[in-house]
Amino acid sequence: MNMSASPLVSIITPCYNSENYITRFMDCLLAQTYSNIEWIAVNDGSIDGTEDLIHGYKDLFDNKGIKVVYHYQENKGIGGAINAGLKYISGEFFTWCDSDNLLTEDYTSKNVEYFLSHPEANIVRCDGFYVLDSDIIHPLSRLSDGVQEKDKKDLFINCLTCKDFYFGCTMLRTEAFDKVNPEREIYPSREGQNWQIMLPMFYHYDSFYMDIPMFYFVIREDSISHAASKKGLKASMDQNNACEETEDIVIRSMIIPEEKEYLEIIHKQYSIIRFWLYDKYDNDEGLEKEYKLIKGNNWMDDSIETVYRRRNNVFWKMMHSLKKWVKKNG
Repeated sequence: MNMSASPLVSIITPCYNSENYITRFMDCLLAQTYSNIEWIAVNDGSIDGTEDLIHGYKDLFDNKGIKVVYHYQENKGIGGAINAGLKYISGEFFTWCDSDNLLTEDYTSKNVEYFLSHPEANIVRCDGFYVLDSDIIHPLSRLSDGVQEKDKKDLFINCLTCKDFYFGCTMLRTEAFDKVNPEREIYPSREGQNWQIMLPMFYHYDSFYMDIPMFYFVIREDSISHAASKKGLKASMDQNNACEETEDIVIRSMIIPEEKEYLEIIHKQYSIIRFWLYDKYDNDEGLEKEYKLIKGNNWMDDSIETVYRRRNNVFWKMMHSLKKWVKKNG
């Protein structure tokens, strides 16, 4: 590939209190075998040393030929940060990656090569690895493990329901994105930014896939998803409801004939998730309310009915109460 004539690639990175891992991410950008890159770093109200570390890499990026666009804003969450970054894109292709994750050194070059050899492609996805923050050298698994339809071209429903699907690290053709989102505007939610970008794209365009791991999804103990799972019902429910709200907003904004059908799919799946969360955390009042909603909308399945009947069995209630008392009182 003639690098001097290569198209510009924009990479958006939301950064919030990232001083413990931003240098690792910047090093992975410097290690890219493709240099015609525009890095859009959105500092989402960090109060640590993130800003100084980014500015400290200026000469290194200049020497590599990587253009840096730095934007600071008051904290708005990851959706708000990416929303800001979208406005700065000037590359022919673009992607977005959190500051605690990593790209392989050939991520950009292989994506560009794929786009250039497949001019019909507007969405290119790849595989990746799950790794621990404490041990990024040894992958835990691949993102695609267990995913049967990873190379399927029509991924709209898979994305909508998050079934047999993973987001990975996607690169898009900017011209195509601008057609479905000419304002480059997404709802500044703290959850679900990937749906906001990808659902309209999957609705209008085929997805192309490279079965190559070129992305490291780094699992941190203080990450949003892990923190939610540890904080209990409220945090898990807040996260679930925020995702539901985001998907609802996206579908309504698309103005498509299948809106009613897709909204029902969304609300059904999140209602069922709430039911299982209430069951997990022994919240009888919430479980009863969600069960009635599910039954009233004809969203019932055998597993929900079975659990509901079990929990309302007098003997089960007595034994469950006894177990809770023993656990509390030792």
